Amino acid sequence: MSPSDPVSQEKQASTGSKNHKKKDQPPAEIVINIAWCKGCGICVDFCKPQAIEMQGPVVSIVSVDKCTRCRMCEAMCPDFAIEIDPPVPMEEMAQKARESRR
Repeated sequence: MSPSDPVSQEKQASTGSKNHKKKDQPPAEIVINIAWCKGCGICVDFCKPQAIEMQGPVVSIVSVDKCTRCRMCEAMCPDFAIEIDPPVPMEEMAQKARESRR
């Protein structure tokens, strides 16, 4: 995408490589709607694997391969500017939560 492309100015998307570590899951895709991002940084604060960071006034993708697809950034964004696809199935998230309590 070129800088004059309206899509590149409004959205940033990145898909994980085929060499991502989660063999039982397809690579994640992080989509950031830059036009909606107000730069509050809440999503970055909740991203434990540090797959995203603030770059200037908006959030930016550091490494989609670090993304665990927990969707905390998506859930905490007050502007709905982040989407994670494909999401982790709810039963898998519940299992991870149970295991983390042990």
